[in-house]
Amino acid sequence: MAELGAFFGNPNIQRQGARARALAGQRDVNTLADPRTYAIVQGLLGTAPDQMGLSVLNPDYEKIKKVAEPAFALGLLGQAAPMLAPLTKGLPVGASIQDVGGFFAKKAPSQFVPNVEAGKEMIVHHNLSPEKLARVEKVGGMPVPSIAVSNVENPLSGFGNISLIGDKSMAVPSAKNPVYGFDAYTSRTPEIDYKFDTKSIKNIDNYFSDVAQKIPDGEYRVDRLKNDWKYRSDSDIYKAKFLDEQGMLPDPSSFKEKPWEFQQEVNQRVRDLRPAYDSWSANMDNVLADAGVTPTERIFKGYTDSGNRRYAEATLDNLVKEMKGGAGAEGYFYGVGNIRAVATPKFKNFEQVKAARENIVSTKEFEPIKKKISDAFNDLTDRMRNLEGNNNYAYKPEDALYELGQVKNVNFLDKIYKDVPEALKADVQIFMNKVKSMPTEYFEIKPQRAVQVSEFDGAIVPKDVPQKSIDYLKSQGIDKIYFYETPEERTQLFKKFGDKMFAMPALPLGATGLLDEEKRKEIQSLLE
Repeated sequence: MAELGAFFGNPNIQRQGARARALAGQRDVNTLADPRTYAIVQGLLGTAPDQMGLSVLNPDYEKIKKVAEPAFALGLLGQAAPMLAPLTKGLPVGASIQDVGGFFAKKAPSQFVPNVEAGKEMIVHHNLSPEKLARVEKVGGMPVPSIAVSNVENPLSGFGNISLIGDKSMAVPSAKNPVYGFDAYTSRTPEIDYKFDTKSIKNIDNYFSDVAQKIPDGEYRVDRLKNDWKYRSDSDIYKAKFLDEQGMLPDPSSFKEKPWEFQQEVNQRVRDLRPAYDSWSANMDNVLADAGVTPTERIFKGYTDSGNRRYAEATLDNLVKEMKGGAGAEGYFYGVGNIRAVATPKFKNFEQVKAARENIVSTKEFEPIKKKISDAFNDLTDRMRNLEGNNNYAYKPEDALYELGQVKNVNFLDKIYKDVPEALKADVQIFMNKVKSMPTEYFEIKPQRAVQVSEFDGAIVPKDVPQKSIDYLKSQGIDKIYFYETPEERTQLFKKFGDKMFAMPALPLGATGLLDEEKRKEIQSLLE
């Protein structure tokens, strides 16, 4: 502080900093178990980063310096409060230095997690639709589900309008319960094939025969239903049956001049009654089962050596076997997401999960970053297409970057391409580093087993959810059920589960705000 001249700050803090520096001088700070926390505390006490005894040879020097500098800035401003007090003169009662310049924007503390900003608490949840919930009931559980960890202010809303709320213990990483800091593109439910016996086919024909006689090409539409059973809720005959039961089926004779408009009118009426139709459709498997329609569900397993199709019964155990696997096991290539899935290590422990809370951002924040890195991906793949593959093999750039994510060594490019420019390799390395440091909308938990609905602690459901869904949730011991009408209400209801929230403070001593902001600035400038 000598170079700053006379000291106007808090003398107690000044003395604390002096004592801390004296103690630090008696030991090698580079051997501390947690030098970053030491650097934060020292910065808050007014110690400049170059006075902390940190060695540039320390492999974590840049990371330590990155937290030390903002902490030092915060420490300086805190010590200089008496000198800056005149700046607050004339401000409303209760205003302080925090109101000057917006540097210390006041943030409401969490009611549930100490030293964490409200809305930044993390919560475990799994989203699914009423149809998928009915499927869970039928199969007897959820085979290897993808469970999200989101910030309470921006919970994941996709994949279904029902949110099951889980305990924080679900987010504890282990070999059988991997937790990824992003959408890991893990395995999805395999495609289910349906086989009907003669009796079931006859019963389908009988059940839909009344409405089939009322609409154009009715018998054809029933046949399509049998051939595309997995898409039954979107079938023409399903929609016509629903409207007929409601007394709202259009009169086909009104569309003789333009027969194609009949189905358009059917679709529009179903859209207008969507909640009621979804409830009706979700219950149709039970109705049809009572009518004797009992297809055999099978998992397609490929072909035998002789070219015949192989199947396995779609039991819960068989589904679990099909869906086990780690990051990148989905089987489809979407681009940057797949590369990140194989390039980024998963969390090792629960402390890492909690500490990474600022990596989770809203969709609004994530989209521009996602676009920038997608543009960088397209630029690199365009440049790599001009390279000649070794052994005259035309290696796809997308595959090369994906495999590079797995091997984690940019010199791997020399094994598949001839004369790779060093500038290109440098850009690829920068790209891979930025991919691994990207923020995310949620973390993904992927338990390598079947999960029961009863393992969750509550549910958030739409007000028009089928009663069958409510009954099943209650049968599984889910008594804490909240209902919503709008997306905004749904988000607010997550705050009803304060005892399930968790997070780690970004800074000790209650000074969380600055580093949170620094992290956000780092995220926003990620690809600049």
